[in-house]
Amino acid sequence: MEIYLMQHGLAADKETDPERHLSEEGLNAVHRVANRTAELGLESGPIYHSGKVRARESAEILAEALNRRGRVQYLAGLNPKDPVMPLVEWLQERTAEGVEALTLVGHLPSLARLAALLMTGNEAQTVVAFENAGLVKLTPDPDRAQRYRVRWMLSPGLVR
Repeated sequence: MEIYLMQHGLAADKETDPERHLSEEGLNAVHRVANRTAELGLESGPIYHSGKVRARESAEILAEALNRRGRVQYLAGLNPKDPVMPLVEWLQERTAEGVEALTLVGHLPSLARLAALLMTGNEAQTVVAFENAGLVKLTPDPDRAQRYRVRWMLSPGLVR
């Protein structure tokens, strides 16, 4: 199964916006990444978000660009400090069900810990330098069972 991980776009600060909607800069960055992924023909599968406004908005923008409007939903376990092992188990269940691809839109540090656990088996290692609105594609590692590797990363700074 292909797994796409996206850190939400840059949000407004808590004093200005307690709900932390995407800032204008965050909106622009997510739109750039989403539009570029659409140009590349990305098959993202269903898109899941943490439920926090900034992650939901990022997921909706990505879904809109990829013509996946009806495939965005909340998924427990994607918040910043959530443990990642339950997510790994959930991903293994999706793989067993034959899901070919899915996208998770969440937060640091949990996305970084999830990527590390999927790639190395150790969530404490830093293996991916996530960036707001950045998108990372993980694919199964053919040389290591139950492990993934980075196929590519798309940073908002790379697309205009």
